[in-house]
Amino acid sequence: VVCQNVIRTFRAACDTPGKSRVVIPPGEFLAGSMVFVGPCKGPVLFQIIGNMKAVDDPSAYAEDFWMSFEDVDGLTVCGTGTIDGQGQNMWPYNNCGKSGGTCSPFPANIKFNRVKNTIVRQLTSMNPMGFHIGIVLSDNVRAKNLHLIAPADSPNTDGIHISQSNLVKVTRSTIETGDDCVAAIQGCTEVAIKKVTCGPGHGISVGSLGKYPDEEDVIGITVQNCTINGTQNGIRVKTWPGSPAGSATGILFENIAMINVSNPVMIDQEYCPSRTCNITKVKKSVTSTLRFLLLCLF
Repeated sequence: VVCQNVIRTFRAACDTPGKSRVVIPPGEFLAGSMVFVGPCKGPVLFQIIGNMKAVDDPSAYAEDFWMSFEDVDGLTVCGTGTIDGQGQNMWPYNNCGKSGGTCSPFPANIKFNRVKNTIVRQLTSMNPMGFHIGIVLSDNVRAKNLHLIAPADSPNTDGIHISQSNLVKVTRSTIETGDDCVAAIQGCTEVAIKKVTCGPGHGISVGSLGKYPDEEDVIGITVQNCTINGTQNGIRVKTWPGSPAGSATGILFENIAMINVSNPVMIDQEYCPSRTCNITKVKKSVTSTLRFLLLCLF
């Protein structure tokens, strides 16, 4: 297991003034939970050439991630390698969909927490225990040329899950997974999803929103020039029943091709995956300036 060696190498690179690089070389490496913490003294390139596999023992993970990058400005994560969460042994125990989302989330393959000016590109992510990639409390993040892979029946395996983040761009990526290909939830502003191929999965979503009190508004979500193929849903905006006051504004879906999609467009204001919600509560959340242009269904 290579965890501590990689963490020490990142720490040394982070403490080096100017540009630095961490390389996972060719080969196969087994690793448990890893946290890479800034701030750093210069830009860091984290390059994955080999194949990394997660320890498939749930007791090895105290948090909701396998790898996490935190408080780093000027980070690039890239490479021709593969990160394999080996989630197939844990998926049978993931009951978040049935519990209404009250369970603890399973570890994401990669989490970006409070990062700025960050690029993640060219990677292949497979079989996460939870999400493939989580982006939280971050600013100016670009995700491009990614290949995210998990079976259609893998539970809660969102491709890219974005929350409380600004200026996030997801482009030129292929996402095959068991839940939302891309989801932008509360507190997202100026998120652009372009030239993404999605399927299988649950489509591209804004939300779910309004599950908790004091959620931040969603402003400026653009989905353009995407292909959604063989999914449960196409494009979806979802809010919980009885959600508190909040708004989602400036949402644009443009030039979306959908092939063999069960529910091409869904505006779901009573989203309740467990079917045990109280839908008699008055809804206070508002979705406005929602535009659909050139949706092609096949």
